[in-house]
Amino acid sequence: MSKNSMEDMIKIKIIKKDMAPKRVKDEYLNLKSTSPVNNSKNIKGSKTGPRYILWSIAFISVVFLFFAFSYMFSGADISLTPKIEDLIINESLSANKDSNSSPISFDLVVISGEESQKVEVKEKTSLEVKARGRILIFNAFSTSPQMLSIDTRLEGSNGKIYKT
Repeated sequence: MSKNSMEDMIKIKIIKKDMAPKRVKDEYLNLKSTSPVNNSKNIKGSKTGPRYILWSIAFISVVFLFFAFSYMFSGADISLTPKIEDLIINESLSANKDSNSSPISFDLVVISGEESQKVEVKEKTSLEVKARGRILIFNAFSTSPQMLSIDTRLEGSNGKIYKT
């Protein structure tokens, strides 16, 4: 025996709540409460709850996409290939200093500067050996001997300073 699918369907009229009489409202509410779809409690919760959850998931997704794209486009690989061409010149060229008459002119440029380099010491040693040597000092102003006091500093021809 075939089942008529129209028997299970209930036609519900859409009625505005303000315009409907009380009897129609009561019948509508009775049909709504006996309907198998509405017997369970409201699964979605309040109307504002899912909306906030949806917006928070959308915001988190946008932030994730922003960081994913910024990581993907954070660097670039650039390769340059210079154009190389062999050129044979069969002419003799001459250049004059500061001259506008010849096709090629040049200027002298002097570059001065300092260069420094830091060197790391791998091994530190402490030496306590005093330097020894002899020095001969002449007095060109008088023939009398002159006493040198302790800690007298003398500069050698190599630029080093020695202390007595």
